[in-house]
Amino acid sequence: MKLAKFLERVELGKRLTRRNLTIIPLHGNGHKRLDYMLGSDAICAGLLEVGEVDEGGVVPEVVVTSKAEKSVLLLEGEQLVGAKQNRILNISILLRPRSKTHIPVSCVEAGRWRDVSRYFAPGPLSHPKLRAKTSHSVTHFLREMRCPRSDQGMVWEEVDEAFEKVGASSPTAALSDAIEHRKTSLDDYVTRLRYPGQACGLLAAIDGQFVALDLFDKPETCERVWERLVRSYAFDALPTAGQRRKSFRTATADKIVGEIADGPLWKAPSVGEGQHWRLETERLVGSALIARQTCVHLAAFPRPAGHTRRGDEISPPSVRRRARPDGGIVY
Repeated sequence: MKLAKFLERVELGKRLTRRNLTIIPLHGNGHKRLDYMLGSDAICAGLLEVGEVDEGGVVPEVVVTSKAEKSVLLLEGEQLVGAKQNRILNISILLRPRSKTHIPVSCVEAGRWRDVSRYFAPGPLSHPKLRAKTSHSVTHFLREMRCPRSDQGMVWEEVDEAFEKVGASSPTAALSDAIEHRKTSLDDYVTRLRYPGQACGLLAAIDGQFVALDLFDKPETCERVWERLVRSYAFDALPTAGQRRKSFRTATADKIVGEIADGPLWKAPSVGEGQHWRLETERLVGSALIARQTCVHLAAFPRPAGHTRRGDEISPPSVRRRARPDGGIVY
């Protein structure tokens, strides 16, 4: 299987630029659209409860109870804030109506392991560098262990780097605190890079280099998550925002879309509705959630530096231990 049939009608929109961040809207994938709610909207409407699996909790998994009469879409890279510690979603998931589902997550708050709320609240989307590294790690775990877990040590290291790059600190090392610390700067990008209308997705570049592509099955979803995505891309752009801007050509974006369309896919174990496909090329990593012959969410990133494809030498994922405030150990 390839993604070509979902990308053959995609057209690149007018380039949008603010400082060192370039956004190219993606229009018209031409396939049918599914009826679902976004997870953040369902939580706010009281139709979705996300909590720890039990009183003790486990780091790489949470449980989601949907009371909605329609499917609910949870997005890869989305942060969940609260409960025992903040997490991010490892993969995009389409929850069945009125269902209870265990979902794979990674911790982005290494310094807390205590309840601050019974359920999670929706948080910001993670920045592309973290999403790319997590995507690559999840692919490795799926190949080796058939489970969509991540290299938790790697995730913590990237969160630490993010704090350092934006000059922020947090008593519990919560990624959401770093994002909140630079809220004013991020708001500037969001204000200048408005949703252009009828876009189904967007491709982002920082300092002239591709960093992420997110494509959805319909403009309504893209419009709902546009500001959150732009804010997440801008977070990675902040460290070099004051430097001389490098251009990103539309022709380069077209080549990237073509490589994604023709890139090899392999089917991974699914969670919820639909099928979960992983994308791997020499230069790209990513995933696609396919349901009812529709690409609900496609996410693609440049392969993280120092990481190789299957068949090359791969170091085993690290498992880094961190002390919890209560004296226990978080893995």
